[in-house]
Amino acid sequence: MPSSADCDALVRFTRPSREKAEAWLWGRAPFGSDVEFYLFLDQSRMEPTYAAEGDYDAGTLRFGETRGDEILFELVPDDHPTVTIEGTIVAPADSSVITVILRNVPSSNGAADRVSYFCRFEDDSEA
Repeated sequence: MPSSADCDALVRFTRPSREKAEAWLWGRAPFGSDVEFYLFLDQSRMEPTYAAEGDYDAGTLRFGETRGDEILFELVPDDHPTVTIEGTIVAPADSSVITVILRNVPSSNGAADRVSYFCRFEDDSEA
């Protein structure tokens, strides 16, 4: 797991922005650029830039209870509309690290938890 200092250093190095994140989401990343991964969340959708066809990471999102720094959710993947993945977003206010946990994600080796880490960043380009 990255530390908050690791995330702060990565953000300084990559200089992420909403514009760059959207370019990655729509497959318009500049040729030869370093790979960057982003996670888009809104009230009803989870959309990572790394999701592949048939994966369980992108889809309709239903937020549940908030417990301190943890937000429970259910995700119905676009490519698996009969499956509901339970998960947790851990986003401490005093840390740049955001942890996303998808529970019991089906795979050829059996269901397993999938944990991803993201670095929070501020983008002044959006009001």
